[in-house]
Amino acid sequence: MGPLSVSRGGATQLLVTVDAFSKFVKLYPLRRATTKAILNKLQNDYFPNYGTPQKILSDNGTQFRSQTWINVLESANIKHIRTCVYHPQGNMTERVNREIGRNLRAFCHMKHTKWATMTAQVEVWLNQAVHKSTGYAPIELHLNEKRSNPLLTANMFPSVNRVMNKNEPLILELAYSNLKAAAEKRKCYHDKKANPVSFVDGSMVLIRTHPQSNAILEEIKKFFLLYEGPYVVKKSSGANSYVLTDLDGKIKGTYHMSKLKPFVTADDNPL
Repeated sequence: MGPLSVSRGGATQLLVTVDAFSKFVKLYPLRRATTKAILNKLQNDYFPNYGTPQKILSDNGTQFRSQTWINVLESANIKHIRTCVYHPQGNMTERVNREIGRNLRAFCHMKHTKWATMTAQVEVWLNQAVHKSTGYAPIELHLNEKRSNPLLTANMFPSVNRVMNKNEPLILELAYSNLKAAAEKRKCYHDKKANPVSFVDGSMVLIRTHPQSNAILEEIKKFFLLYEGPYVVKKSSGANSYVLTDLDGKIKGTYHMSKLKPFVTADDNPL
């Protein structure tokens, strides 16, 4: 994941690993995403602490096509699979990357260079949260650890060498069943056409932003907020567009509905 703004330790890249079954995530800030740097993290941390996988799915980056990479995986009896060219959606890490970006955006949009200091906390949040596909938190399935409150703790995860829980076979079976059900649900969702959202005059909306990275200011577009606002819908302008004003009534412009989403306050969505 990168390149990102230069952060702590000169990090500009983020190596993201995701276990296909448990959804357990490990994040490694890197100065450079070279074959050597990636293998160093895998061989010295991931494999000994979290287990050696049977297969590794990666994108088509040059670091994953080098002879060194091929030789190391072959010697470890690990099968390497690459995603289709120009179709990163086939890599489950790409979906996790979006969630990582969302979390980092929330805490780094004012100072993009601090992203590397937040990766450990983001990792905890992702692994403590119940995954909708399995019905369990990744830490429960991968390490057989009970969930704790991620707002109160950021403990390091224990070694993979732990005592098996007597209920673990049942838990794994349920998680596998949930994964299959989630896959069916995603298929049904993508088979349906999304219904367009319409807005009434006077409603409040947010506008999708399109920021650009700026190397001089050490800013990267991934860490900017996705929407700005709120703005007020003054009137519709054709079937799919709306004229917006700011809160003082000044015209902001005309925007297509695909660039807008409803502005929701805490009062609209109480705890």
